[in-house]
Amino acid sequence: MTNVFYKNAALFRKIFWGVVILLLLSGLVAWQLSEKRLTDSSGEQSWFSYPLADYEILTQTKQVNREQIDQVLKPYIGQSFWDLPLPEIQSQLMRLDWVVSAKVSRNWPDLLGVVITEQEAIARWGENGLVNQSGEVFYPTSMDGYGDYVLLDGDLQFAVLVSQRFSEIAPLFSQHDLWIESLVLLDEQVWELQIFQGPLIRFSEGVWREEIERFLLAYPELKSDFRNSAVYYDLRYSNGFVMKPSKTN
Repeated sequence: MTNVFYKNAALFRKIFWGVVILLLLSGLVAWQLSEKRLTDSSGEQSWFSYPLADYEILTQTKQVNREQIDQVLKPYIGQSFWDLPLPEIQSQLMRLDWVVSAKVSRNWPDLLGVVITEQEAIARWGENGLVNQSGEVFYPTSMDGYGDYVLLDGDLQFAVLVSQRFSEIAPLFSQHDLWIESLVLLDEQVWELQIFQGPLIRFSEGVWREEIERFLLAYPELKSDFRNSAVYYDLRYSNGFVMKPSKTN
């Protein structure tokens, strides 16, 4: 019985001192993290808080260059690591051309990690815009390099619909070696599609698939002279379509 008592007492002492040490360590960390203790009375930096020394870009970027990111982050070099306003820095990065999202994280003791996600353009929008894969329109400061992209246009509130229709319609035409140059929603019910080096085609929104499939079924059967002379097709007829020839024919 005595041996059991001593064994339990020894175990109790170990647990007691383990808890005491854990509490002391927790208190020390909390004390160091406290904003009031980040600097000592002489104004010198504590061992736990260093000034920001540098930042690391963790993703590859095609459109956003290093100089643009430097303009945002360099003013924060030398500031207290734990006092850095991360939401503000992320907001500034988000305002850069081509940036969809930005995330900034602390890497102790004195480094920031920067993750940037860029826009991916799939088409032009009007004269000055581009459309991303989600059908969202954005306006970069430069359109250089995008002149050959498909042109989409319409009321801005229907940008997602226009982008969706293009992704659905383009494969139907490409099966017949017809390539879309532009797709415009004139209003909520009428589409205008320009074939590259080919005719202009108008069709309805409500039954767009029916009208296009009927046209593409008949198109290969048209005589080549007929097809070559066509500058405009109107598919908005329940029993077929109308063709307008060029004035020279």
